[in-house]
Amino acid sequence: MLLKRLADVGLPDIQTLCDNKVLEGRFIDFKADPIGGSDRDKREFLADVSAFANASGGDLVLGVQTKDGVAQAVCGIVLDDPDKEKLRLGNIVRDGLEPRVSAPDMIWLPIEGSRGVMVVRAPRSWSAPHRVTFLRDMNFYVRNAAGKNPMSVDELRQAFNSGRDLVDRLRKFRADRIAAIVAKDLPVSLRDGPKLALHIVPLSAVVDRLDLEFRQGAPGIIPPLRNDAHRWQHTLEGFVTYTMPEPSRSYSLMFRDGAVEGVAGIDPNQSGRELSLHAFERLVLNGWNNFRAFADAFGVEPPVYVFTTLVDVLGLAPAFQSLQSGFENPAAARSNVIMLPEAVIGVERYSERREVLFKRTFDIAGNAFGLSGSPFYNAKSEYTG
Repeated sequence: MLLKRLADVGLPDIQTLCDNKVLEGRFIDFKADPIGGSDRDKREFLADVSAFANASGGDLVLGVQTKDGVAQAVCGIVLDDPDKEKLRLGNIVRDGLEPRVSAPDMIWLPIEGSRGVMVVRAPRSWSAPHRVTFLRDMNFYVRNAAGKNPMSVDELRQAFNSGRDLVDRLRKFRADRIAAIVAKDLPVSLRDGPKLALHIVPLSAVVDRLDLEFRQGAPGIIPPLRNDAHRWQHTLEGFVTYTMPEPSRSYSLMFRDGAVEGVAGIDPNQSGRELSLHAFERLVLNGWNNFRAFADAFGVEPPVYVFTTLVDVLGLAPAFQSLQSGFENPAAARSNVIMLPEAVIGVERYSERREVLFKRTFDIAGNAFGLSGSPFYNAKSEYTG
C-alpha cells in the first residue's frame, strides 16, 4: 500500500514504485489495463477488492506494467470519463460482494489527455470475511505475500472465529463500563435515579485503534446526552462534556479509540414509580445523531455496535397505559440494570433512518416492561414519537 493518504498520492509516487522495482504482495497489486466490462473482468476485480478487504487492505494500481510481478513502467490507462469509471467500479463492488462493503476510495492521476493512472484503495473490512457472489463465484479470497488466493478452510475458520472474538471484546467493554456506572466510578458526578447508558463502539476500537485528540469547539465534539448548558474537560479516557450544575443530569465521554459513552437521567414522573419510555427513545435517537457528526469529523468508520442499557430502574414501570393494539398491563422492571441486545450497524445500514435502525431495540425495551413492543410505532412500523 502506498504509505500516504490517497488524496496526497501523485504520479511521482507511482514512478517511484517502478524505479524501486516494487514487487506485488500483500498490500499492493499492479495492472497495466483498465478493468474491463466482461463478466470475467468484473469477477477478477471483485476477487482483488475482497482479497484486500479480507486481509489488511491495500492498493490496486491500474496503469503500471509489470514483469514477474515487479513494477516496471508507468504506462497509464485511457479513460474518457474517470468519474464515470469510479462510479462503475463502485457499483460493481457494492453489488458483487457478501456481506456488502462500501465502494473503495479511488483517485485518478492524469498523465496527458485521457491517459492516466487509477489507484483503487480497498481498506481492511471490519465485517470480513467477504465472498464474491457475482456469477455465483461464492469464493472467499485473501491477500498474502504471494498474491490473491481463495481462502482455505483453516483461514475461513480463523476469520470467522476472529470476528467472534472481536465482538466478545466489545461486549466486555460494555459490561466494564456499566459496572463503573453502577459503582459511580465516573468522570463527573451524576444525579441519582433512573438513567440511560448509551455506548456506541466502532469495531475498530478493539483492533488497529485510533488515537484521537480532542479540543473544545472542534467540529464533531459531542454535547452531553441531554444537551443543556454544559462544561467540558480532558480525562484519562479522552474528553467529556457534562451538564451544569453538578451533580450533572448527563454527560458524553469520547474515548481516544473512537468509542462514545453517553449517560443521562430519565426522570420518572411525580409518583416516582413510573418511567418515560418516550424520553428513553428520544435520548437514544439524539445520541445516534450526535455520534454520526462525531464519526464524520474524526474519521470513525462503521461497522459500529450500539449498546443500550437502563440503569437504576428496579421497580419502575412505563408511564402509559395503552398501545395501538389495545390495552396492556405494563410491568415494573425486575432488575436494576437492563442490558438490551446490541444493534449492529454496518456499512449497508449506516445511512438508514434512525427510527428504523433502533426499532428492535425499542421493542425489546418495551418487552422488558411487559409490553408487546414500543408504543411509538404505528401499524405500518412508522415512528410516531
